[in-house]
Amino acid sequence: MHLVRIFAVCLCCAILLLIMSSCKRPIPAPNLQSGSLTVLCLGDSITAGTHSVGDDGQKSYPEILATFLQEYRSTVQVVNEGQNGWQVDDVADHITQWLQPVSPNIILLQIGTNDLEQGSSPQATADRLSLLVTQIQMLAPKAHLYVASCTPVNKDNAPRLPLTVLQDFNDLIPKIVKDHERLGHFIVFVDLYKRADLDTDDLGPDGEHPNDNGYEKIAEYWSWELQRREMSSLRQFDEEKGIVSNEQ
Repeated sequence: MHLVRIFAVCLCCAILLLIMSSCKRPIPAPNLQSGSLTVLCLGDSITAGTHSVGDDGQKSYPEILATFLQEYRSTVQVVNEGQNGWQVDDVADHITQWLQPVSPNIILLQIGTNDLEQGSSPQATADRLSLLVTQIQMLAPKAHLYVASCTPVNKDNAPRLPLTVLQDFNDLIPKIVKDHERLGHFIVFVDLYKRADLDTDDLGPDGEHPNDNGYEKIAEYWSWELQRREMSSLRQFDEEKGIVSNEQ
């Protein structure tokens, strides 16, 4: 009888653990290894691939990102909707016409620098960004949304954007992402500011827009984030690239 009781208790515990794990089941992810996949890049001039005056670069990060991703899956298409000078509300005003024809599986969003340059406070810009995220998730509820921090600028950047203002805005973005994640959406914060390894040599003469090397670093970090979160063979990818995960 003693053995029977032990077996019954173990069985009940196993059933309880199974129920608990099913409640915490992660949102299914698109797999980069098979089928078609569309990645939509939204943002301002840094997404568009603009280079500063005096910089003869030609690359944009979405263009380079497409090349990286197509090494692992030939059917990936990357759509670039970066627009020079655009602010958060500009993206919000046009997001419907972009999402409907494209129907993206993955959306990469980086926006806010121009708002700050025009005098918007970090908190006000973050509030508008949160509304934009809500709008995107309502229009494309199944898409995986990646929201990035603004990329670094040099201290003597031409727009004269104070570094502290940019940093304060970037510090607010993870909270936006967490708030929306709690609602059950697939949303990820991507810290391009700290983790894309951009330095002064990766920015053009205006101290704000990346040069070709900077855009390549941005694309490489985006690619890593997508591969490690969307691809089933994560360990193999990390080993091939010699990358150590920054998951907390």
